Amino acid sequence: MNKLTLLLFMFSVTLTYGQQKKLLKLLGSDFQPVPTRTKSQYMETNTACQAVSSTTVFGDTSGIVYQNEYMLFRNYPNPAQSLSNAALSCVKSTYVSNAEYLEFQNWVRDSIAREHIYNDVESDAIALKFINVSKSELKSFKFNLDDRNENRSRYNLNWKTKFSYADPEFLPFLYFLYLPPNERFCHRKDIDERHLRYIYIQSVQKSKGELKNFHSNIPVILFQDFWAAQSASINDEYSVLGQVYDQLLPTQPAVGLTGMQANAFCHWKELQLQQELNKKHLPYLVQVTLPLVSELTAKSPGALSVPPKDYTPNWKITVHDYQLFMHAVRDSFITEVLYAELPDSKEATKLIQSKPLYFDEGCLKFVKFNSDKRASNREVFALTENGSILKKHKEEIKKIEVRNSDRLDIYKYYRMDIKSKTIVGKLENRERYNLDGLNFEFLHTSEKDSVTKEPIGMDLNLDYVNMLSQGSGVRGHEKYRRFIVPELVQLTPGIPIENQKSEDFIRGISYEQALAYYHWKYPIWKVRATDDWQKYVYPDEEQFKRIQKGEQVFSQQHELNYPTPVFRFVVTFTAMEN
Repeated sequence: MNKLTLLLFMFSVTLTYGQQKKLLKLLGSDFQPVPTRTKSQYMETNTACQAVSSTTVFGDTSGIVYQNEYMLFRNYPNPAQSLSNAALSCVKSTYVSNAEYLEFQNWVRDSIAREHIYNDVESDAIALKFINVSKSELKSFKFNLDDRNENRSRYNLNWKTKFSYADPEFLPFLYFLYLPPNERFCHRKDIDERHLRYIYIQSVQKSKGELKNFHSNIPVILFQDFWAAQSASINDEYSVLGQVYDQLLPTQPAVGLTGMQANAFCHWKELQLQQELNKKHLPYLVQVTLPLVSELTAKSPGALSVPPKDYTPNWKITVHDYQLFMHAVRDSFITEVLYAELPDSKEATKLIQSKPLYFDEGCLKFVKFNSDKRASNREVFALTENGSILKKHKEEIKKIEVRNSDRLDIYKYYRMDIKSKTIVGKLENRERYNLDGLNFEFLHTSEKDSVTKEPIGMDLNLDYVNMLSQGSGVRGHEKYRRFIVPELVQLTPGIPIENQKSEDFIRGISYEQALAYYHWKYPIWKVRATDDWQKYVYPDEEQFKRIQKGEQVFSQQHELNYPTPVFRFVVTFTAMEN
């Protein structure tokens, strides 16, 4: 008898081996059986556990942690699911990954989008496709096509209907899901996670065994930024992880969550597994919760393993490299001016990445491109590298160079002050706040920035307090733009570049000029899913000086502790009563 068969026999004697095999196949190889739960658990007392204090509700707790892992806490089971017939319990061997949590976030995003399309699209026939109505029900005299509120209260969303976020018919209803233009980092159109909330019903047992239902409304925002709390220099390992961790390390554990958010994920996972059971006609109910301390039988890695890296090729800057950088900055400036000044608008349009039809964020609709509206077009479309146009207009370029000789080597770029985003701040007082129709709470902090006079730390309460005066403890930022820092750098080296050999290390540039080069060479805002995250790590000033002296900078393999608690979950299958 192999080890898995023995475990199944010990923990689940009420199931046949065939039934056990089907359930384990549904879960996958990442799960191991544990002693089957026989009663609904609230939490398990352990002196080694620590309570995580809420940052939004005074005196409240948003999670219980054991060895940097969230334990079962405030996860009220479905009252219809008694554990008296529990057949099998399994614990996830590894932590919930970035990819798994992203699937949850995308589900929340898509459910919100479907809801808005159903409510706002003009055509009743199109709206009808977004709810589950059978053909027989449609023909019923009781069904009223025009009464969308009544129909939605009776029917679930239809997940089989596909749609595109770029669809001209739907985008005007879904635009609110994106970050507003003034909060985008380098014009990157990302989803505004502050709008993503998972709403579900929980139940709590009152006196005399009475069960009472209440709604949980949990923001699913992921604060991977917390990696940067230990950052010591611009784009060091911690800073880079704070910006790309979830994108470039999909198999690593999700970080930046509270215990209540982990509970919300478990509830969603429970719904997904139950649907799979129903599809396969397996007669079981499923319950998914955070684990008890006694159920942590499988070990998971406790830190991120950073592979060895020779940074010398990435960080060295030759005279040739720096000349390419200066030429690119010069060409970008000339292209910008040329686009604004060329007499022929159609000719100027060749210098931007225009589209015949585009979404106008001012009027929230798709409009036709008009080449004469240069200023507004430039706000929408990036410049393009069009060497043939530059060659064609040599005379205009000479005039631009003469007029702007003092500006041709000035590089303006933007960087994210990711470390400041990790500061929580101290709660001072509260006031209500409305963000695109959703009510939030302002959490003023006692600390203010010395220049901008704005609060330091997370100042927006994304939390929702339930009927028990409990919250998820999630705080965010009202203004992301305050973390986008402009940098203006004059690029001319202190030692004339013409006096240096092309293949030599560049001499006479400052650390600030080197950072400008690295930002141009490895722009983190252009990150792709296939990139190596270490490619975006920049040297500190001492490392830069060593590189430019011709020394090698090699990073040995090492580990970085996860900045916040991580989590996994337990799945319990209960046989349905005949």
